[in-house]
Amino acid sequence: NNTASTEENSDDAVLTNNNSFVESNSSTPNVTPDKSTISSTTNTVNRNCRVFYFNKVDLKTYCVDTNVKVTDNAFVTALTEKLYEAPNNNSNFITISKDYGVKSATLDYSTNVLTVVFNSNFLDEMKLNDTDSKGLMAAIVNTYGYNYQVNKVAVYFGNDLYTGLDGTAEAGYSTVDYTNILKLD
Repeated sequence: NNTASTEENSDDAVLTNNNSFVESNSSTPNVTPDKSTISSTTNTVNRNCRVFYFNKVDLKTYCVDTNVKVTDNAFVTALTEKLYEAPNNNSNFITISKDYGVKSATLDYSTNVLTVVFNSNFLDEMKLNDTDSKGLMAAIVNTYGYNYQVNKVAVYFGNDLYTGLDGTAEAGYSTVDYTNILKLD
């Protein structure tokens, strides 16, 4: 089994897909918000990044230096969007479907672990062989770890922690590994 269930909650800041905070209070239904204090602007910046991809033909991992548009500090979301498309549209590289998105991402500064929670288990649904699954997950872990400058990334599918195909990553995270990475121009 490649997942371990957890119900842990974190008090750290959490970035959600839509980066919105919704406050509901049913006891005050007649309150009209002061529209002058509501900001509808979003902040978008370009950030340099490195994205890793696994090639299912030569079984090697490649990286591409590029930039992404980051809206309202949703850097994990921007990086994930890069994982939807292969470099130069080369079908040898494994990508994830746009059906799979990040529900939340949390960086725990005390443990230096970046936790990324996907909306669903794309590994089960993509029906990849073991080599391709390991390569894809390593590329995803390397992409997030490199760009957040951490060496530990915990990937969850919903509440289930990805612990490797053989269930050996019991530490609660996967470790980045940049050995034998080839750079694409």
